[in-house]
Amino acid sequence: MRSDAKTLAERFSGKYLPAASGCWDWLAFKDHGYGKLTHFNKCLYAHRVAYELYIGPIPVGMTVDHECRNTACVNPAHLRVMSLVENI
Repeated sequence: MRSDAKTLAERFSGKYLPAASGCWDWLAFKDHGYGKLTHFNKCLYAHRVAYELYIGPIPVGMTVDHECRNTACVNPAHLRVMSLVENI
């Protein structure tokens, strides 16, 4: 790894703003309302990064749902893991 490369946590920090609603609104790039960022040329969903940074790994075959219904939110307290069938 290059010595000047930022960690994923460093790339994530500073790209959201806490709102009065309790949501952490993603300020950087969004795709269809979902925050996104790149890390080592890989495009990642910001809410999934938040979950893994603050809570832990996302089990295989599971998705991360926004309990607040705000797709731009990256507050780990607003995120929960569930199956895709449950999320639909």
